Amino acid sequence: MHFELSDSDVFKNQKIDITATAFSFDGANRKLVYFYETELELKKPIGRPPDQITKIDFPFLGVLKIEFENEKVSSMNGHWYDINNGVYNLARRMETLAGLDELRHAVENGAVTFGGVLEFKRLIALPGMASASN
Repeated sequence: MHFELSDSDVFKNQKIDITATAFSFDGANRKLVYFYETELELKKPIGRPPDQITKIDFPFLGVLKIEFENEKVSSMNGHWYDINNGVYNLARRMETLAGLDELRHAVENGAVTFGGVLEFKRLIALPGMASASN
């Protein structure tokens, strides 16, 4: 699977290719749950040396519903979840972040701090290129 992170206020534009992961597939519900860990690079360093950071470790959980068309996967849609509060821990280091007290209270009461939408679609092979089914 290939991700592109772009237009973030905090992170540099970057590409992530998931080539190996731990996953579970529920065929009856057509759901794929997977774990992956990567590093995300920041646009600007946060903090002051020697505690300054330029990237964070980012383990996440993806949960995708798989849709089929003519017995081929046509799309996968779902959500990702920050499972170790890495984004929250980064937010705590930002001096001017509005709403941090409310976020801290939610985390202390068991909230998952960050998550987002995942969407994958099958791409049509360009002329002269082999498709994934070949």
